[in-house]
Amino acid sequence: MNVMKQVLLSMVAMAAGAVMPAAAETVEFDFSTGYENSQLMIQDIVKDGVTLKMSGNGGSKDPAWYSSGAALRLYGGNLIKVSANVKIQSVTITFSEDRYCFHQGTSGPKVTPGSYTQSGTEGVWTLGASSGTLRVGGVDSEARVRKLIVVTGEGGTNSVEEIEAAEGAREVYTLSGVRVREDNLQSGVYVVRYGDGKVEKIMVK
Repeated sequence: MNVMKQVLLSMVAMAAGAVMPAAAETVEFDFSTGYENSQLMIQDIVKDGVTLKMSGNGGSKDPAWYSSGAALRLYGGNLIKVSANVKIQSVTITFSEDRYCFHQGTSGPKVTPGSYTQSGTEGVWTLGASSGTLRVGGVDSEARVRKLIVVTGEGGTNSVEEIEAAEGAREVYTLSGVRVREDNLQSGVYVVRYGDGKVEKIMVK
């Protein structure tokens, strides 16, 4: 907790008359249940102002949901497009298990705009735009997605005491989407995501 006591929350105070940025909002798409076996997932999925659009993109198979593994299956070449009427900070993808994550290296996913990082069964796509596309890499890829969390807006403001009192797990990321340990933070700006879905930008001196 010592590091967190060095945190200065929110961005620099706004000049008089400036427009306050929209608070961060978290929109969760749960693919662990609610679909029919072998159901194609090529329709628009709209929730709380965020739209997901998936397509086969000429690949050998289209995105589909299967009860075996209870997850959305994505294949090499498939596309995910995400869009909103506000800026999208990031998209966090949770996979069913290690062997069904996106391939890495030259067969890794291609994102426009932003960058993609992956650790274990979780991948983070950092956008910084109102829309973007992710193309699944690898001809023989098969990824099984259980959950997709979209964070929009610019982030809210809280006190250090409120952060320390927040219940649930914390995850700390760099602005490029790389997850880091909170007990080893260098000076800079980070994104903190709490177990309840709340997201904050913090500055460490």
